[in-house]
Amino acid sequence: MAWEQSPAGVAAGAADSRAFLMKAARSVAELQPKVNNVADVMVFLEILGYTKQDALRNGFEDLMGLSREIYEFLDILEVGPENKAKSLDAYIKVPAITRRLAEGFALSFGWLGSLLLLFIAGVSLWLSLLLPLKITTVFLAGLFTGMFITEGPLQSFNRLFSFYHDQGNLAEAKRVLKRTYLVVGGVVAVTVGGLYAVASLTNFPIDLFEIAATSLVLVSLHRVIYAIIYALRKIAHLLVSFTLAFSALLLVYFGMGDIIPNAVDRYLYALVAAVVILSSFALYDQFQVLRGKSFEMKGAIPHFFRRVTINKSTIKSRFSVQFWETIPNYLFGTFFFALIFGDRILSWFFNPIKTANGVSLPFVFNSAYHSGADPALLIIFPALIIQYALMSSVFAQVTNVTLESTVLEAGRIKQFLVRRYWTVMAASLVSSTITAVALTFLAPVLLPAASVTPTTLQILHIASVANVLLVVFFANSLFMQFMNKMTGLAMIAMVGALVVLIGGALLAPTGFQNLELAYIAAAATVACVSTVYVLSNLGRAASIFFARYV
Repeated sequence: MAWEQSPAGVAAGAADSRAFLMKAARSVAELQPKVNNVADVMVFLEILGYTKQDALRNGFEDLMGLSREIYEFLDILEVGPENKAKSLDAYIKVPAITRRLAEGFALSFGWLGSLLLLFIAGVSLWLSLLLPLKITTVFLAGLFTGMFITEGPLQSFNRLFSFYHDQGNLAEAKRVLKRTYLVVGGVVAVTVGGLYAVASLTNFPIDLFEIAATSLVLVSLHRVIYAIIYALRKIAHLLVSFTLAFSALLLVYFGMGDIIPNAVDRYLYALVAAVVILSSFALYDQFQVLRGKSFEMKGAIPHFFRRVTINKSTIKSRFSVQFWETIPNYLFGTFFFALIFGDRILSWFFNPIKTANGVSLPFVFNSAYHSGADPALLIIFPALIIQYALMSSVFAQVTNVTLESTVLEAGRIKQFLVRRYWTVMAASLVSSTITAVALTFLAPVLLPAASVTPTTLQILHIASVANVLLVVFFANSLFMQFMNKMTGLAMIAMVGALVVLIGGALLAPTGFQNLELAYIAAAATVACVSTVYVLSNLGRAASIFFARYV
């Protein structure tokens, strides 16, 4: 054992030094039964009144050297029954499963509400029913392009902003906000400029290009504004803002027919009202961050951990370093979007319809394909909510396990993570399969009669199976992010995106409905590869956790 050997800096046989070491270790153990690192040991020694002079008198080079020796065998000092109550203070409170399920539903409320509206009303939120096909095509082309080019920057933003915000680093959090706007603004400017050049060279109708560019800019701006609500987990703001936005969308369109008789104009006004409401809540939360209001620490916190002040001025970080560190997040977001929606975009290019309202376009919105593929996305959300409920608390739960274990019992952490992995996987598969089966029977009844065709139902059935496989990939991605395997996750997403894009381009000439074969192949690929990757790393789960977090 550690105290049976001569510690570093102490002469052999120095009984007084060993006695001092044991006394100090016992004092730390009584003050804090479970300590996770050397720095904490040193903090508690200072709280107890130990000084550098005390360490020098007993043969240690300084207080840090003494802390290292204490930490080597601190776990062996068992916590007695009289100290159990004290140890409870170190535990992280885990929210109830019902609360976590509610939070998961709230975080997916916007997408889920949009899909339900799509499922009930038809295709793409009534656009194909209201707007001329040429406007529908360019409008949604701009929408998809804006979402595609902003997904990567927002993935990077979420990681950086959450990191600095949790540190209480106001200066760096503000820089992240500013840099995210600049990055998205630069990407949008380059994209719009490039598309304008292509439109000019190919004689694409400029009036239609302007509609696409407007929708691209608006969705990009909205996404970069609204991202902070997800980063800060502002559940109440998310629910209220989307509820009001959906209400405004319906109220303006259905309730203002006398004031705005034109259905197309009325629908566009309804969209603007919804976006303004959503952005208003997000802008308020950004102002709260800039004023430092969102950094207030709550709850009973020991005085020596309490943040004295917010870091309003810090050394300016290098954007190039931050960008390099978050490249895997950026690439994951970009390829993930291509994996999910790549087949839909390809369906436009291989649509048998080549003209829209008398205008010949290089691609035309494929309502038949979307009518089958889009409702199938509903399969994903019940599983995502369950995954959030099971994984949002995993860090706290693993930390609590470490407080109950010695270093010789690190295998308990591996066992906990392995059990949680199979629990998440089983719950995800069961929920997604049940939803897929229900969708198979309900879709022909709920979808508009004009959308229910043999081709659409074939696409729906194949997409349902593919989305069940994607749920497996989503579950694996959560564990890969927990283990900080973002590079591997980005590469797997890239492979899946290439499969759906290249495979789709090869299959689509035989019929656009065959794009779903490429989609299901991509889903199967990412599901299998990610499963193998996670299982190969679960054996080292405990060491990965300690290396990253402790």
